[in-house]
Amino acid sequence: MAKNKTKITLALVVLLAGLLVVSAQAAQQPATAAVQPTAAAPEIGTFHNPTDWLEMGADFRFREHYGYNWTALNSNKLGGDGDDEDHKFHFERYRTRWWTTSKLDDDTTINTRFTWEFRTWDEPASKQQETDFDEIIMDNLNLKMKNFLGTPTTAIIGRQDIVLGQGWLVADGTPLDGSRTFYFDAARFTVDLAEKTKLDLIYIDQHPNSDWFLKPINDRDKYVTQEKEQGAIVYLTDKSTPTQLEGYLMYKHNEPVDPIVGKAFAFSQGAVSAFSKEASIFTFGGAAQAPINDNWNYWVEGALQTGRSESPNPVVTPNHKEEDLLAFGGKGNLEYCFKDDLDNKLHVTYEYLSGDRPSSKDVEAFNPLWGQWPQWS
Repeated sequence: MAKNKTKITLALVVLLAGLLVVSAQAAQQPATAAVQPTAAAPEIGTFHNPTDWLEMGADFRFREHYGYNWTALNSNKLGGDGDDEDHKFHFERYRTRWWTTSKLDDDTTINTRFTWEFRTWDEPASKQQETDFDEIIMDNLNLKMKNFLGTPTTAIIGRQDIVLGQGWLVADGTPLDGSRTFYFDAARFTVDLAEKTKLDLIYIDQHPNSDWFLKPINDRDKYVTQEKEQGAIVYLTDKSTPTQLEGYLMYKHNEPVDPIVGKAFAFSQGAVSAFSKEASIFTFGGAAQAPINDNWNYWVEGALQTGRSESPNPVVTPNHKEEDLLAFGGKGNLEYCFKDDLDNKLHVTYEYLSGDRPSSKDVEAFNPLWGQWPQWS
């Protein structure tokens, strides 16, 4: 009963907050205006644009999770109290985000975003049945400069979101906390080589502990990635022809954190330590996408990896020993557009990632780099 009261209270709080925002927006509109004209930008004085130099936004996401056998597909997993129902999972996720853009001049802005996600747990039995209000993290804080140094370059320096291409290899810099955050601590320079051709130059310095740069409010010592990561990316995008072409060179260096000190978001310390692998990976690849006709589109991408890496098989590379790496991955997507009022689309996708051979002393396992996000669910 107490759990149901908690859920009802949280739902009422969220509903009340939404009604307050809607009421505040409505109160600022003329009572006699039947139809409001479409504006090119939010009206000054509203929530989204309180002043001529500040823009704001917010969103809220609610998710209900219910499932069986999520831990190693094991229906016989026992809890700490010997309960054989520990394979059942049932919980809710509440994520609220608030972001701002502060305009310093026509070319320069400071961007921030706070994210707060907490959970209410019902199952498994080994998990205390309560609402865990968790921490509030600043997952965006960057300086954006257009026409950087008088060149046709846009620079973004600081904590930011980065998605390259279809997000196959670069989309989520913080995979261990699920979809709560996906930021990169990076410096990104986008050079406009021509009207429809651009070159991205990116440096990434990612740390496993979320408090290394900005300490979260009510810090819970969470780990958001399994290694200390440094990377460099050169990414060319050409849209000057009907076939969009992309080519890239990526370097990623992983330093394992051992032992893991602190708490992982969804994994035990031992599990995170097992995932932590030393590696120096060079990735060469490219992609192409284009319409076939009015209804059909395709997209294909492939990449080759070389360098040095620990094997995912501990028998092959014991004691954190790196071996030569040679791996390949590819992904293709065929899309049918129905061209209806709802813009429905149907996708057929195939992905291949080479795996490690236990009989070989080398490493053949393809590393998805910063693409470890739930693309299918």
